[in-house]
Amino acid sequence: MKDEIRELASLRLKTSTDPVETVELDLDSLEIIGYDGSFGFIKYALGSYAKDHPETTATIYSYEGMSANSGQPHWSVFLGVVGNHKKEVRAAIQFGFTGFVGVSKSVMAIYREKEIHDKTKPWARNPSDYINLEVAEPLYHIEDGRVWMEYEPFSWHSLAEWAEVADED
Repeated sequence: MKDEIRELASLRLKTSTDPVETVELDLDSLEIIGYDGSFGFIKYALGSYAKDHPETTATIYSYEGMSANSGQPHWSVFLGVVGNHKKEVRAAIQFGFTGFVGVSKSVMAIYREKEIHDKTKPWARNPSDYINLEVAEPLYHIEDGRVWMEYEPFSWHSLAEWAEVADED
């Protein structure tokens, strides 16, 4: 597999006029364990999933906001999936978050050294709330056995490394 860039018009991004069920990721819990609070590593879990499921065509939308679904107020991102195999794609997102697929070894070392207690472990909820796509942004797209993300306006790219599972020692 090689890196590839495509024009947005050549991808079949999915959309919906109905609210979309989400996976909620608590971004504050990532900062507590020393990660930068972003969720970019999800592309590795999605890339691995896409490689193993080339029949999947799905677009993942994101919406960030405050939530109290974990019992405490926190900053979250809600990732909604439109397309086929929605449940499986949401499971891949949750696995990428809770399994830290694609997270660097240095971050994992911090996580292990701190002996994090349950209240500070990364938190994800699947399924969570619903989002309206009118206020959400397309973040990732799965098509042709690859995961895609915006490279620049009107073009998206897919890197071969996103389909490789990070080596954990």
